[in-house]
Amino acid sequence: MQTLRLRTILRNMHATKTGIRRWETATRFYEARVVSDLFGNVVLEKIWGSRHNHRGGHQVVAVGAADCQKGLIQIEKERARRGYQEICVG
Repeated sequence: MQTLRLRTILRNMHATKTGIRRWETATRFYEARVVSDLFGNVVLEKIWGSRHNHRGGHQVVAVGAADCQKGLIQIEKERARRGYQEICVG
């Protein structure tokens, strides 16, 4: 059941098969990942950092299918506004 929900979210968000979307500038990167956590919940995780060193961080920002879709739309708009270009991942 959880796998079916995860596949539905990935299809709806036009993500790659890996569930990862990535945006980059000349010096920074930003990723949004839709994954299942240890309890089987669908979660949206964001990861950010420098392309040239190991500085950065990560945070789980949404739990549940509806919140993940809303969160991804918000991330997508913010990355575009800040000048990031989406990169094709795998």
